[in-house]
Amino acid sequence: MGAGRTSPERPLRADARRNRDHLLAVAREAFEEAGPEASLVEIARRAGHAGHRGR
Repeated sequence: MGAGRTSPERPLRADARRNRDHLLAVAREAFEEAGPEASLVEIARRAGHAGHRGR
């Protein structure tokens, strides 16, 4: 299964769903402001995930 996808048998936990929804809202806002020049680093910072490297 691809990254970021969940199986139909195992829905996201509530905290994971909230985090995803928040990150998508922040990203949407950044892309509305900056268009395709929106920075993923800036999106992560705005979402409160700056400094996280995913490991």
